[in-house]
Amino acid sequence: MLTIFWVLIQVSLNALQGPMSAITPDRFPRDRRGIASAMFGLGMQIGATLGIVIAGQFATNFGVGYSVFGVIVIVVTIAYVVIDRDWSSKEAAVEPWSWKQFFGGFWINPKQHPDFAWAFGARFLFMLGYFVIAAYGLYILTDYIGMGLTEAAGAQVQLTLAGLVPTLLAVAVSGWWSDKIGRRKVFIYASSVIMVASLSLPLIMPNMTGMLLMNIIIGFGFGFYMSVDTALMTEVLPGGGKAAGKDLGILNIATNIPQAMSAAIAGLIITVLGGYPMLFIFAMVFVVIAAVAVAPIKSVR
Repeated sequence: MLTIFWVLIQVSLNALQGPMSAITPDRFPRDRRGIASAMFGLGMQIGATLGIVIAGQFATNFGVGYSVFGVIVIVVTIAYVVIDRDWSSKEAAVEPWSWKQFFGGFWINPKQHPDFAWAFGARFLFMLGYFVIAAYGLYILTDYIGMGLTEAAGAQVQLTLAGLVPTLLAVAVSGWWSDKIGRRKVFIYASSVIMVASLSLPLIMPNMTGMLLMNIIIGFGFGFYMSVDTALMTEVLPGGGKAAGKDLGILNIATNIPQAMSAAIAGLIITVLGGYPMLFIFAMVFVVIAAVAVAPIKSVR
């Protein structure tokens, strides 16, 4: 039952995420998308932090906890639709519905649209590198650092809060800065360097201090990435973004699949490749490869 309902949750939440991604290219000119991307990044980070804090209050009552988050999602979604109304598209030319065209639209030829393919790959690799650590945060504290379960649960909240401020600062500054200089790639490169440096700290200091420093520094790196990622993705869409909702939905797969796979992959790495140190090394390698994958994108500076 848990598996069935978790799949339904993922399908439902991603049904919301797809159309929301199209708001940036629909409502913002190209030279303002860094700011728009930063706002998405701020919302995601604040939401993730509050989610962990709130979830901690229901650690002994999962049923109530899931219900609370379910109600929050429904209320916020309805409020968004009612308050931030979209404009009418009745005057826009809409082609007749075709199942063949619908399913065919999910294939975007990488030879014809190489920038789109490289952007998809770069995001996929970066998110996989990030989430194999994020998904196993609690177990890193218990099995690698050596904390008890109760202590680790409290430490997890502390670490999340420690990373919040640097993430918010990085998102706010780099989004504005990216628009000002008209560049996106340099922030991806900077993010990767910062992420690799932060992920090396638990290897050097396998204790709470190392984890604390990692979360603070990785906050800057992830903030730099989040502030320009959405903006960069809107600039590689085929056809100038005429099918932005569909194309950004495809790019969202590069976020959702790594996130869904991360726990299983992390468990495999720990079991087969020699424990938690290899998990951090795996994350560093994939973040670097993700940065390399951004370089061939020609339509974005």
